[in-house]
Amino acid sequence: MNNSIVITAIGPDKTGFVHTLTQSITDNSGNIIESRMIMLGSEFAVIMLVEGNWHAISKIEQDLKKLGHSNDIQLTTRKSIRAERIEKLLPYEIDLVCLDHPGIIHKISGFLSKKSISIGEVKSKQFHAPHTGAIMFQGLIQIYIPSGQSIANLREEFAQYCDDENIDGLLEPVKH
Repeated sequence: MNNSIVITAIGPDKTGFVHTLTQSITDNSGNIIESRMIMLGSEFAVIMLVEGNWHAISKIEQDLKKLGHSNDIQLTTRKSIRAERIEKLLPYEIDLVCLDHPGIIHKISGFLSKKSISIGEVKSKQFHAPHTGAIMFQGLIQIYIPSGQSIANLREEFAQYCDDENIDGLLEPVKH
């Protein structure tokens, strides 16, 4: 049976960052199951789920400690298990656009939490409106809705939430 760890890494954005990190995983017989990588400001951030036998995982964790110290990379690992998708959850996406202001993600996560809706992934960014130059917020949130929930009621409540918060928002099923 394979063991799993989640690795997070943050370091200065420089050529070779991903290669250096993945070399340790590959050299120690680990397998990257899932990953997200992004440049944020002047930093590059990575989060990944890695599998391997217990010996491989142990060697990867040891190598990453050395790698972090010698390359100005902040690395953490955490033991995990590969989550199997629960069939009773319905995958949906929320697309949001509004004037940027503090608390947007906090408020939408509260709305979802009160409805027992799990968040799978959040992507957000700022951009300038084409004609006015106003700073705008754009968010894309992958969610999982319990199958017993009324989608029609949720859509109504979500539309009211968006009206109250002055957000243009869409709630749609995930299209694979």
